[in-house]
Amino acid sequence: MSLSNLLLVVLLFVLALFSCKEKGCTDPAASNFKYEAVEDDGSCEYRGCTDPRAINYDPDAFDDDGSCRYTGTVNFYSDHYLLEEWNTYMDVAVQEGYIGSIEDRAPDEVLSCDEPTSHIRLADWPEGPFIYSYWIIRRESQYVFDTIDSGSGSAYVYENECTPVTI
Repeated sequence: MSLSNLLLVVLLFVLALFSCKEKGCTDPAASNFKYEAVEDDGSCEYRGCTDPRAINYDPDAFDDDGSCRYTGTVNFYSDHYLLEEWNTYMDVAVQEGYIGSIEDRAPDEVLSCDEPTSHIRLADWPEGPFIYSYWIIRRESQYVFDTIDSGSGSAYVYENECTPVTI
């Protein structure tokens, strides 16, 4: 074999070796990311929440990673005696955000979310613990309000359930 033929064969081999583009998943966020890949072949796979009922459902996830989060409902009632006074109501906040007012004292036996009494419903709240605050306010006149009691507490929202909270 002549030297020119040998050089041609070596050159063709080197060109063939380096012209092949490594294919694979080129997304570093994917669980099967391939560092050597130069061209994405559409094979990327993602971990995440695969339950369509969850609030953080990821339709692109192929494998559930245990991160699914769900919601529940909270009904706030009040059995505070001050709500029986004229022009008095209770403001309620959850996680430092105002959610509403309760104007009437609920019966002492309120233990469920089915009671047709004055309450505040907080729907689709993420499952887990939360903190609430309340202020009992008396309206003295059109522009004068007086906070006569306040407090805070904590409760837990359960997945797809209604939690009654009596303040």
